[in-house]
Amino acid sequence: MAKMERALHERGTKGNLSREEQIRHGIEQLAIAWKYVHQNENRMKVKEFGNFIAELNYLNPDDPESAVPASDINRHFRNIRILVENKFDIMINLQQSQVTWNPGREDKVYPIVEYYLKSFGDNYDANAVHLLLKNISYTDSDETFYKKGQKLPGLALYYLVVFNFAIKFRIPLRFNFRELMGTKTSERYVLPLSLACRNGYVDLIGVDLNEEKKPIKQFILSCIEGLGSDLYDEFQKAKKRGFNKPVEFDYDDYKKTAEYHFQRPMHEYTVQMFAHTYNHFCHSYLIDHEIVEKKNDYDITVKFKNSDWRTVSQILMNYAGYISLKDEKEISSEINIEGSPKDKLPENCGKKEFPLMCRIRNQYERMFQQKKDSK
Repeated sequence: MAKMERALHERGTKGNLSREEQIRHGIEQLAIAWKYVHQNENRMKVKEFGNFIAELNYLNPDDPESAVPASDINRHFRNIRILVENKFDIMINLQQSQVTWNPGREDKVYPIVEYYLKSFGDNYDANAVHLLLKNISYTDSDETFYKKGQKLPGLALYYLVVFNFAIKFRIPLRFNFRELMGTKTSERYVLPLSLACRNGYVDLIGVDLNEEKKPIKQFILSCIEGLGSDLYDEFQKAKKRGFNKPVEFDYDDYKKTAEYHFQRPMHEYTVQMFAHTYNHFCHSYLIDHEIVEKKNDYDITVKFKNSDWRTVSQILMNYAGYISLKDEKEISSEINIEGSPKDKLPENCGKKEFPLMCRIRNQYERMFQQKKDSK
């Protein structure tokens, strides 16, 4: 059972919670209180909030008749709030409808998001989380608390909590999504399956219910520009009609599918690294690889598979004269460009210290010219 699945399973049991689980529950209280109590004080009173949090944490979607513990539940959640308040220097005052936690400051939000993602995720990428926090903005038309378009890192935590509960209760959600390389926003209707860090981004993986074949897709979290569904409303509807049946999904198995690689073929690369390049590579890229030859600490050859030429070319250009790609004659057959990126590559390719980068540039230019000639 994957780490996320174990965490979700534990929510449906009533044993004593570990300190990690209590803090995770407290972080979820923070996000839900910030949305439903702080930003909309008339939406949910203290008792309602307590009942909602209790159901989210203890109700088992596979056993709708499962009882939510009633005795001392408010004291239980209050103690959890105190634990989280002390750990992250925040304040949750339900009686006064106030949540103080600096959602507009990345440095304050990051430790909370880091702890939350690490508590259930199967992988973690600090750079991906920082990118998420830097690029997520407030999109609601209600500007009582925040301005539309304002950078709001705290919104990332709310999204993570909402999607996490949607995964547990199999609740489809609507959200507005802008493609990473696009400008238009479209509404998506998705059944969330998993949250993961991949290729420098935090992704939501889910079933695209808008499409007839219901494919599993990946959505970069920072490209979500507002939720069209309300967690409380959708949860109440699902509870009333009955929760959806589980969808068989294993993230490790999914990583082996064509959908995970956006239908692009996998290619295997063998790369010789010099100086301290290998150490830098290991600390900079989340790429599974194997060492095929190690002459010494300054001459290491590795092999890895990848379907994304952009990632491979970035690695090759980043390390320039400190890296050598084997079988470079195969590069031209693996490049698939939509336009010429030559302006981003070095102009002076006569210097011997940049042989690899120059070869890449020449390949790009030749491919781009062939594409122009074929039109």
